[in-house]
Amino acid sequence: MNQKYWDRVAPSYRAQVHDSLARDRDGTLLRWLDQLGSKRRGVVDFGAGVGRYLRALSPRFREVHALDHSAQ
Repeated sequence: MNQKYWDRVAPSYRAQVHDSLARDRDGTLLRWLDQLGSKRRGVVDFGAGVGRYLRALSPRFREVHALDHSAQ
């Protein structure tokens, strides 16, 4: 991944980057997370951006680590 690219995108991230959870009209992603989730396991969200998945991951896993390429 190119950190400079994501630093340029960061100011308008919400408008430019697809929000898969918001577009998941029938809840498929949340059901999948329900099946995989465990309060005994942790999970890592690589490329977390502005943290769109944190609200979905946090109640399903013991701990969540969110990492992104851009400090912006």
